[in-house]
Amino acid sequence: MWEEKILEVGQDIFKKATTHLQEKFNTGNLYEHLEEINRSGDLITAIDKEANTVIRELLDDKKSELPLVLISEETGVEYFGSEPRYFMLLDPVDGSNNVRPFRTPPPFIAMSLGIGTIADLQKHKNPEAISVSVHGDIFLHRMYYALSGKGAFYQEKNNIFQLKTSPIRSVRQKCIIGIDLDNREQVSPQLKGLLESEIIQRRLGSSILDFCQLAGGQYDAYISESGRLKITDVSQSYHLVKEAGGIFEYQLLLDGEPSPVLEDMYLQRVLEEEELLARIKFRLIAAGTRELQREIKSLLKIE
Repeated sequence: MWEEKILEVGQDIFKKATTHLQEKFNTGNLYEHLEEINRSGDLITAIDKEANTVIRELLDDKKSELPLVLISEETGVEYFGSEPRYFMLLDPVDGSNNVRPFRTPPPFIAMSLGIGTIADLQKHKNPEAISVSVHGDIFLHRMYYALSGKGAFYQEKNNIFQLKTSPIRSVRQKCIIGIDLDNREQVSPQLKGLLESEIIQRRLGSSILDFCQLAGGQYDAYISESGRLKITDVSQSYHLVKEAGGIFEYQLLLDGEPSPVLEDMYLQRVLEEEELLARIKFRLIAAGTRELQREIKSLLKIE
């Protein structure tokens, strides 16, 4: 099957890129915070730039076997090969704020990519078009991946096992929930009430790693009300969590306002209008079970 072959290519890119970053990080050259803005509207750090550069070089080397159009958080839309058969969503480094401007132990940062065919993208126009996704911690040699219709998996060295989201159905069961409060000027009374309840709150400083925790059942749910998550945070993570059996619902915001019309077609539209990478953001609630997700929505008074 072509999906298994593409998974091997995606895993190879992940392994080579993370190995390169580990070696480069040890030289102390990736701590700098640059005064540059990427195509998604964020400030760039040196490790963001290095990761995106090495992955682009790897894709250029593989363009004969993997002709694709790349949608990167850093450099936007770019073509590798004259007649792309595939598309790739890429977040080369998620959690770069965890990289301090001085030497520390290796920080919690992740890399994430999602791959599908152009034919499926033209059909679905949204994350349902993704067939393969690969995610993982850049420094800890842990990889999460998913194949459409075949499930989600975790690999550490030579050990592989299938992922399954948490079976917990209610917040009264001592839930562990990742809650994104980044860039919020004000916390809603409903969210404040949830924060003050008996749930256990966790965050790793990387949305991608938070979603990996959810897919593996280490979080029971994940909430982001801030409206800051980007296309490359959400799309690949959607694929991983769904394949692990979780529930993943999002609200698309265009320039800060809900835009339901775009929700079913935003990936296709980004290929046509690259500027949407910076304009589209998301709110979301994801959970291991439908019952827990519905209860959280009810507590937050979200219809």
